[in-house]
Amino acid sequence: LTLVDWDLPDALNATIGLSSAACQDTPGWTNGWRGCAYSKVGKDPTLCQVEPGKAWPSTVGFTCKYYEVKGLCANGQAKAFAMGPGLNSPETNCCACRGWNPSPSCNRDTQGSCRWTGFCNTWRGPTECESGKCICEEGYCTDTVGTCARDARAQQFQQRVAQLKGIKVDGAPAQCDRETNGRGFLGGG
Repeated sequence: LTLVDWDLPDALNATIGLSSAACQDTPGWTNGWRGCAYSKVGKDPTLCQVEPGKAWPSTVGFTCKYYEVKGLCANGQAKAFAMGPGLNSPETNCCACRGWNPSPSCNRDTQGSCRWTGFCNTWRGPTECESGKCICEEGYCTDTVGTCARDARAQQFQQRVAQLKGIKVDGAPAQCDRETNGRGFLGGG
């Protein structure tokens, strides 16, 4: 008999890292990057999902299959730049990405206390009161003075989406090729 022929009990499978239940990607999950339509694989709906009820180029983001095929999550490893809440957390939605943990360089502890009040000062930004401590919300990291800001990857993603949509994010103007005074390039209002 080889190891493959054995029917191991669930407790033993769990001990050696196997599971009797097959992992399944979250149905319909995408990373939220609507610009995937214009990538090299943008016309493949298994890699860049078309928005329900619409046609290409109305897309809603890259799929779990894209993450696996493109090697963003493969062989038990995940590329950090493609993970996290700014990209809809593929590490919790795609089997190939499971197990990735954010870099320890993102400190969420503001050193603030909410022990007596149950809430954190608003100047700290998006926080949660956990066990009497002010902790930055998921996707945010603290700076040297204890305020919470978007982690670098989530912020870059948010700014790129805003740039594609032509809107302002965090006071920074979107980058445009020319001023249209609110009209589309065909002169509409």
